[in-house]
Amino acid sequence: MIHERQVDLEKSTNVRFPRLTRRAMQLAGAMAPDFTAKYFAKKFLTPWIAATPLREEAWVQGALPHTVRSGDYRLSVSSLGLGGPQVLLVHGWSGRGSQLGAFIEPLLDAGFEVNWFDLPAHGQSTGEQSGLVDAVEAVQAVTQWLGGAHTVIAHSMGAAATTLAAARGAEIGRMVYLCPPDDVGSFLAAVGRKIGLPEAVIDQARGHIERRFGVSFEDLIPTQVAAGLGQPMLAVHDRDDREVQLGEVEQLVAAWPKASFVVTEGLGHRRILRDPEVLGRVLDFVTRKGTARAA
Repeated sequence: MIHERQVDLEKSTNVRFPRLTRRAMQLAGAMAPDFTAKYFAKKFLTPWIAATPLREEAWVQGALPHTVRSGDYRLSVSSLGLGGPQVLLVHGWSGRGSQLGAFIEPLLDAGFEVNWFDLPAHGQSTGEQSGLVDAVEAVQAVTQWLGGAHTVIAHSMGAAATTLAAARGAEIGRMVYLCPPDDVGSFLAAVGRKIGLPEAVIDQARGHIERRFGVSFEDLIPTQVAAGLGQPMLAVHDRDDREVQLGEVEQLVAAWPKASFVVTEGLGHRRILRDPEVLGRVLDFVTRKGTARAA
């Protein structure tokens, strides 16, 4: 299913295209479609980097740094509370591992080891461009380095990457998903249409990306593999999220054999990561007995 996304190209947490860039791409799309398609594909695979807020720096203070190899990328990984059952935090597109830092202290207090990392081409990890396939491989690499994860807590595209990594055999006991999209590929079409690009140019850009990674967007839809996953999963989504539609989260939950679902209001796509009530619900799920493999 293609989801109609409302994307603000100057404020979106996923992709940003300033007005002058959009206008130039509109003109180029009509005059030089091949060039425009390649440029659009490149920009779509290039995360924008935002400054790290002081609250996130405080959340991750004292963490032990590590480097984990994933393909051609060197991932920046951090850990706190070594020795307990391992929880892995996975951020979304154009995010950073510290974005989920509000979970660290409650998890440490509950006796868990907490690990987080920057996805390829994000934060302190290497690379300038990446895509969902790279994110999937990164989740696989870090969970393998950990020797398996008791729980993965993932936001946005990080949730899609975690689902696909689990389907490929990543050892994960349970998942918590915050605003999980189901069809990441639909962002490309939504952004292209918002810019005003011809459909042919959007299709060309899609082809460039699929050839680069050797896989179609249709093969990267979490609901297609969810039925085969036996791990318990908690999805938390906000009605006011402007990036991910409620309907696609409902689809994922319906396809997942052991899923529970919490819907919030007024938190949007990012404030949900530090809301006290959400933190409490997640901690309850993570610490509940009988819902994950032995650590």
